[in-house]
Amino acid sequence: AFDKLLTLGEKAAVWHGHANRARVLIELGRLAEAAKAVDASGSADPPAPWWLRAWLSGLVSAQNAASAADLDTAAEQFAKIVDPANRPRDKDGKVTHDFTRDYVVLGALGQTLFKRSLTEADGSPGQQAVLAKAIDAFERALAVDPEDLPSHYGLSQCYAKLAGDVGEVADEPAAGTVETVRELTTAITAMAIMVQS
Repeated sequence: AFDKLLTLGEKAAVWHGHANRARVLIELGRLAEAAKAVDASGSADPPAPWWLRAWLSGLVSAQNAASAADLDTAAEQFAKIVDPANRPRDKDGKVTHDFTRDYVVLGALGQTLFKRSLTEADGSPGQQAVLAKAIDAFERALAVDPEDLPSHYGLSQCYAKLAGDVGEVADEPAAGTVETVRELTTAITAMAIMVQS
């Protein structure tokens, strides 16, 4: 269906076709093809909006991460979207889109930064600095949606690392209620404060 959009002769349909094709390819794990589709959406006339290209590029980089540099690239794309200085404006200067409170992007930023922290030596200042950025992203997400389970889980991962848990950290949260996650996060936060003092 999205390939069909490319053949309709409608200029505006072209970037939609490429961008939505990229979404499907990301879901299928065909990341090299997805990256090409994102690039094509930016080369269309008119191009896909920059924030959509940044989101899709960030997803590709995060999922295809083979190095710390790939995770840095993904984090930069997500951070650009939620940066208040980058809010799109119309010709009169009025903000047209405000992604600063997009908890999905903030959560993706936090998780990417957490994964990036794992490339640093455990307990090192470098790891602590990246974890602090991840915590900030998760807290910003929770300020928008206090019940965002992935962000609560992300915080627990960060605090566990800060508390010195050098064991394997699971990629997916364990089953449980939001209240259970809150209780665990509170306990881990208290433990992290004790370790730091």
